[in-house]
Amino acid sequence: MSATDARRATVRGMNPNPRPILTLAPSRIERAFDRVAIAGLVCAALLAVYGFVFVAGPVPTHFDAAGRPDAFGSKGILLLVLIPVVPGVALFAGLRNAPHTFNYAVAITPENAERQYRIARELLAGTGAGIAWTIAATVLSITGTGAGWFAAPGPLLLAFILTVTLGPVAWSLRRSYANR
Repeated sequence: MSATDARRATVRGMNPNPRPILTLAPSRIERAFDRVAIAGLVCAALLAVYGFVFVAGPVPTHFDAAGRPDAFGSKGILLLVLIPVVPGVALFAGLRNAPHTFNYAVAITPENAERQYRIARELLAGTGAGIAWTIAATVLSITGTGAGWFAAPGPLLLAFILTVTLGPVAWSLRRSYANR
């Protein structure tokens, strides 16, 4: 079968080399990331409620790249920012049950499938935790600036967000190539 025929067969759902479908129990790393995500969600919720109840007046709703507030609005934003994060983290947790459907940087074979699936599941768990703590840091920045705890979060906010969102991706890609 030519490469073109194989692509056509895959598009039609007749993949000549299907990936193994494995049922994997959560690893220690996944469970640790789940706990980190829950802690981030709880922290974000507590800070949001505190800010909503105790901060007076408008709060920052946007920060520039240097971490200075450049837009202000209602403190209701503190509660609104929480709405997408819980379903988002739950979605990442649910997607972990179908690693055979993901795109991979390396070819999946019966020999490496379990390792690659495990790495992908841990990537999703780490990304979920990163999202939770990104929201927690954002809510802290809004509440802290609005309450006068600090003038602005500064460039550390952007550095933190980039680290917790891109860090798991870099870590997983390195592990994926090392475990081909």
